Amino acid sequence: MVADEHSISLDQPATAHADTLLATTEVPQDGTWTVDQAESLYRLDYWSLGFFSASPHGDLLCHLQGADGRRSTASIPALVEELAEEGCPSPVLFEFPDIARECLEQYDSAIEFAFSSAGFPGKHKVAYPLKTNQGKHVVRAILSARTTNPLALEISGAAELALAVALGEPGKTEIICHGAKAGIYLQAVEAATEAGFQVTVVIEAVWEADVVIERLGKQPSESIQLGLRVRPIIADELHDTSIFGLTAPDLLEVFARLRKAKLLDRVNLLHCHLWSGGQTPRLRTQALEEMCALYVALRDAGLPIDRVDVGGGSAPELQEVSNDASPWENFASALVTTIVEKTSAAGHPVPTIVTENGRSLVEHSQLLVADVLGVREREASKNYRATAKSPPPLRVLSDLISEATVTVDAKACLEEALIARRETLRLFKNQELSLSDLAESERLLTTVVVALREKLPTIGAMGATGADAYRFGMDIYDLNISLFQSLPDTWALGHVFPVLPIEHLDRRPTRTAVLADLTCDEDGQVSRFIDPFDDVLGIPLHPTKQGRPYRVAFALVGAYQSALASNHNLFGKTARAVVSMVEGTPEITEVIPAEPISSILGTVGLDHASPESPYPSVASPTKGE
Repeated sequence: MVADEHSISLDQPATAHADTLLATTEVPQDGTWTVDQAESLYRLDYWSLGFFSASPHGDLLCHLQGADGRRSTASIPALVEELAEEGCPSPVLFEFPDIARECLEQYDSAIEFAFSSAGFPGKHKVAYPLKTNQGKHVVRAILSARTTNPLALEISGAAELALAVALGEPGKTEIICHGAKAGIYLQAVEAATEAGFQVTVVIEAVWEADVVIERLGKQPSESIQLGLRVRPIIADELHDTSIFGLTAPDLLEVFARLRKAKLLDRVNLLHCHLWSGGQTPRLRTQALEEMCALYVALRDAGLPIDRVDVGGGSAPELQEVSNDASPWENFASALVTTIVEKTSAAGHPVPTIVTENGRSLVEHSQLLVADVLGVREREASKNYRATAKSPPPLRVLSDLISEATVTVDAKACLEEALIARRETLRLFKNQELSLSDLAESERLLTTVVVALREKLPTIGAMGATGADAYRFGMDIYDLNISLFQSLPDTWALGHVFPVLPIEHLDRRPTRTAVLADLTCDEDGQVSRFIDPFDDVLGIPLHPTKQGRPYRVAFALVGAYQSALASNHNLFGKTARAVVSMVEGTPEITEVIPAEPISSILGTVGLDHASPESPYPSVASPTKGE
């Protein structure tokens, strides 16, 4: 009662996102509501790339294209109901492999167009980072995409290497291994080459060169090529904040060691992550120019480098231009122009450009649907009439309700209401007010704040005060998911995913909500709404009805969320449904049930429960425990 998740204080520091403008969700109140307004409100034109839309009846739709070119549409509510009838209720993670394949084909086509326009066709290769989404259906769809050059798989460990070998095609799929790791890892690399795969091992540190030299010197394999990962200095910036890549002195040292080992002829790739660390476009251009200069210098020194891997991480930049016909054209054009200009001017052949844009290729391919279990509404005061006998702070709050509707100084009115609330709390703690009085003061304060929040200055100008005042009147919609398991980027990075109801999009949303998960953690909430320009507070939703399901969807969850999932509070993986185009029709082709409790408990060392008891037993200690 004394403090809760909606408590307001004018003395609080600004929110964690105060560096950007905090706006409030604005739902048009005039005229007849249409699905076009719903699509605009939920920013589908900004983030969906045409893969999602609203039907005339208000259902969320997913638009798919099969490998044969035929297109069709799937209703998300219909898919949810189909799963429920088969005994698989939500929450469920829908997976659309065809979207990942189509994204890759569009991306590759845009880059190829940029190269062809510059007079250098066929000079691009996509390397898909397996860490982005390791699901077999997504990886297989990407490998089946029609691209200019065969797709490469970028991996960073022995398990990912095994996955690449299992899903890739010998003689066609190249595997790019970041880091030499250790001798046993290179042994697995050699096994992959024996299976028919072309493998490139990228050296990222001086000591890795020694590991490579020791292993390849004993059992040389012509199928193992080498790459060098460098760290651009980026003008006058300190480059040591990055932990990966060779500095200029490192590069000279590795060059000397490889020359002594007679392995220079194996080096055909130069690699650098140009989009890491939140760099500005100007700094990224400088880094790309420096990378081109390194390419020229290393070729002048005799290295047969013919490929430049610029890495990934460009999804935020792609999102900024997602309203274009192709969101990748600007990216491709800028990349190609710089590399062609710098390398040709130095008299060297234009290298093949390798890109690793994992997030932008797969984030649209998964959609998480969750049920609203219940709604906690912030209750306003109803017909409270203060009298001379009413506690003084309640009389003040009651008077402020009418004042809030006409005041021109909303901040001063809010301050007066907060002072009255503090006095209420003081009196309650001193046992001078009853619990009923305290409850009524909460209702009165809610009524004042709701009346004031539209009059408050821009939230960004007020810092935490405006944000908290707006949050105070929001409902809390409780969802049957764990954000730490299903949407880890929301709490770890403050990432904002698109969220919208899967039904009723033909109706005007009249509630503004904070979404809360099942965990007992304050970080398990979503209160920010996706917007291309502002940091928007509050999720617009509809009132729920008793006995009728109300579900929301989180979009763009196909990158990293499953790989980074956490069993916080021992909530396991949700059910997963794969939806693929089959002879021109979207069908649920596979359902993976939610992770059972027995499996989750196995991660903490407990045996399965016995048939007689629902509770697990402690696993027998292993030797050495």
